[in-house]
Amino acid sequence: MKIWIVYGSTGEYSDRVEWAVMAYTDELKARVHVENCTAWFREYGPYANLAPREPKWAAYIRWNDQKLANPYDPNMSVDYTGTRWYLDEVELCES
Repeated sequence: MKIWIVYGSTGEYSDRVEWAVMAYTDELKARVHVENCTAWFREYGPYANLAPREPKWAAYIRWNDQKLANPYDPNMSVDYTGTRWYLDEVELCES
């Protein structure tokens, strides 16, 4: 049986961090979860209300102080590169 795992990712190169968010047996539900994570981040993430000429690092620090939790990914991590979500398909071993 195939399952789809939703992963979150932030950072780049040696500072890259990835984490598993949720696993699904239905690919469509997994894709919707990725879309929900991404939509929430666009609306409430650190750069959602970036003021004109405000440096991204200042917005990130201000947002980080608010301690907002993504309801679709409570363990979400963010850095200056933002956060991305994606799917990976794997075979479930049922031995």
